Amino acid sequence: MLSRKGIFAAAILIFALPAAVEAATLYQRTFIEKYRGSECYGREYGPAQWRRNPKLKIFSIAVRSRPKTMSTVVNSSSRLFGVELAVTTRAGNEYRALGDCKPAGAIFKCTLESDGGDFKLIRAGRNLKLETRRIEIEGFPSDLSITSARKGPTRSFTLFADAAAPCDLD
Repeated sequence: MLSRKGIFAAAILIFALPAAVEAATLYQRTFIEKYRGSECYGREYGPAQWRRNPKLKIFSIAVRSRPKTMSTVVNSSSRLFGVELAVTTRAGNEYRALGDCKPAGAIFKCTLESDGGDFKLIRAGRNLKLETRRIEIEGFPSDLSITSARKGPTRSFTLFADAAAPCDLD
């Protein structure tokens, strides 16, 4: 006969293990190349997009998983993994922020360090869609702020798996 501790441990395994496996699988499909994912997703904007949206101040945006995170997702009950967000403005100013993401169903919910805001990563075929209401990154010569209207729609960026230039972050 199982003790209370045994029953509790079995219940944790029954409910937590599938969620951890699902999170690891989503991470593998998204960020591990052999699973047809990509370590980095990015996008560059140019004159055509700037003419359609004159308020767009971004030249490029990219998000990539940080090294050593695969084992974190597979072996951790928290299922958190690290990301790096890199943004270059039309003026040529570069901004970077580190954060953590956690799978939540079919999406990743991400939070940037130092109250830099949060965003969601949603798979869109082989690409990712980044949605946010607020991202703020300290930098020089000024801070970067990507915000949406208080009650308006989120800001959305489609990031491509094969975006070599914005993903050259080293």
